[in-house]
Amino acid sequence: PPPLHSPPPELPTQAAEARMEAAVAADPARRRMRPAGTPQISVRMAHCLIITTNVVQLLLIVIFLVLLLAHLDGLESLSWAAILAPLWAADAITLVTGAVEVGRLLRAGSTEHTRRNLLITQLNRVKGTACTAVFKVLVCQRLTDPANNMPARVICIPFYVCALGRVVLHYFKEKVPAPEPTSPPKRPGTPVNPLHLFVLLIAVRVDGLNDISWAATFWPTWMLLGVMAISLVAAGFLGVGILVTGEPREHGQRALFLICYGVLLTVTVCGFAFQLNLTRRLDGIGAVSNAAIIVPLICAYSGVLVFYLAFTFVLPRVVEHDIAAMSDRLDEEEEARDGVLEAVSQQLAPPFLVQQSSTLFARVNSTMMKAFLAGSQGSARGGAGG
Repeated sequence: PPPLHSPPPELPTQAAEARMEAAVAADPARRRMRPAGTPQISVRMAHCLIITTNVVQLLLIVIFLVLLLAHLDGLESLSWAAILAPLWAADAITLVTGAVEVGRLLRAGSTEHTRRNLLITQLNRVKGTACTAVFKVLVCQRLTDPANNMPARVICIPFYVCALGRVVLHYFKEKVPAPEPTSPPKRPGTPVNPLHLFVLLIAVRVDGLNDISWAATFWPTWMLLGVMAISLVAAGFLGVGILVTGEPREHGQRALFLICYGVLLTVTVCGFAFQLNLTRRLDGIGAVSNAAIIVPLICAYSGVLVFYLAFTFVLPRVVEHDIAAMSDRLDEEEEARDGVLEAVSQQLAPPFLVQQSSTLFARVNSTMMKAFLAGSQGSARGGAGG
């Protein structure tokens, strides 16, 4: 936010533009998003483009799930290629946006190790999307041709290639200083993605190489759902502190917490319902309909889409209102809005929301601890005086 109680400039528009250009020149991340000389309106255009891309991809996943449910319930006229087409379209969008980001990084004037690490991150993203698209092609061939007996281990070869490429690219990253001064520099990220190991576990079970129940095969996701459930309960208690002990003019933080909690609640409940019904169906326990398996996924992605729209449209306005209230400078409202939009545009909704929710929980916990200590000291002084 702008400094408090500072006098308004004589030329607000020129001063705002000068500050924006100075901030862009000083911050490589903002310079990559908005090159020097780009007018301020490009911030909103980039913001709208990122929102549109993410919304379209979420909608494509929901469309895929609806088509899949219709096909499983008897709509035989839909081919598997038509059912998987929305997912391939989402992959194409990811490949295009990844290529655009790589071009921006190549044009950016950041330091060598920062640019190399960011380039490798984008290459991992493009590589993973391409391998996933090839995997879907192999799955489509297996489902379309009844005579195709390709083992699941072979169908999952793109994931093995993706895992090997991730390991190789990780060791091409430059080491960066650790946040703690005493810790040695290290490469950002991890060389192994647990998802690749989980895919191998599923492929082995599909091919019948073991007779472990499906409920036991999904033990990694059961553990993840358990951690999310514990976090959900803890967040519920801490959320009371956020909503009650929050300072005035912090509506943005309250709104961010509610969005975070909504995402966590939706993903946990729908994920648990999906996995429970899926494992019961695969293990032959009871009669489980196709809708009982697919509908929780539709609800989960639809809920994430709704919260993402709230994160990108409602939250910036609330934060902008808080900034204006704290600064008492309504003449810079347009600049504040652009800054909030640019900050939101640099984040992907679900990971950012979960990360920020943990930050808010820590802050509330610290506030409540301070209040507890202050009350304990007051009681001690009162007891000594008595």
